[in-house]
Amino acid sequence: MIRWSLLLLLILSDTGWGYVAGSPGRNPIFLSPQKRWEVVFRVVEHLQFTPEQTASSPDALNRVRYQIEFSPQTGQGPVRSIEYQDVYGADFSGKPTPLETLFVQMIWSPKEDFAVLPEEGWPSAPGTALLKALALSPGLGWTKADFHLDNFHWADSLRVVGDVHDDCEYSVRLFDGKTGKTEIIQSGASPEGFQIGRVEGRELMLQKVLDNCRREEDLSRFVAECFTLDLDSLSLKPVTCDMPTAPRR
Repeated sequence: MIRWSLLLLLILSDTGWGYVAGSPGRNPIFLSPQKRWEVVFRVVEHLQFTPEQTASSPDALNRVRYQIEFSPQTGQGPVRSIEYQDVYGADFSGKPTPLETLFVQMIWSPKEDFAVLPEEGWPSAPGTALLKALALSPGLGWTKADFHLDNFHWADSLRVVGDVHDDCEYSVRLFDGKTGKTEIIQSGASPEGFQIGRVEGRELMLQKVLDNCRREEDLSRFVAECFTLDLDSLSLKPVTCDMPTAPRR
């Protein structure tokens, strides 16, 4: 574990992600990639359960509850905070995820106006992880929001487009960091849906696919359909499909 933590610290240093070592016994301070924010994980409680407790309750999973604080590196402005749970499993001998790992897994918007926390680790069905986003810059019209995208691409410093692969629902959506809301760009009626198929510069190719609820007979009825999405204007244009239409999941 010590060797792995040291390796992560070297990665943080080499990639510009900061790590500010605190005094012994104090919480370590991490510095965001653009050095706008100091990040501290404060332990609220460490919950551990016996195998018997875990067997009787699906929520009885070993985990650490953190209050994560984001402070302006300049010292000017309010501190933002959000609760996060590191669910590290039902094995009583397991160990919490190293803080360095949790920090590296954070997603930052291009200008660090908001941050997205790592997946907490709760058991869930296969599909796109439901993450927590926290508004950092003053003036945004939200405080906390759900971030539910994978395979995502930034339209600008606040808006991001990505796939959602949920049970019987595949779609392409946009998360707006100015409002904290998510809207659908392209979707279909199950078993048909859409996902990002190819990226060329500032243009995404969206393709119709069959989702995970497809049946054998749906394959023979399927008709390919594709659109291009311009990331600058967010405008859609129908185009001829020239790529495989197999779903990513």
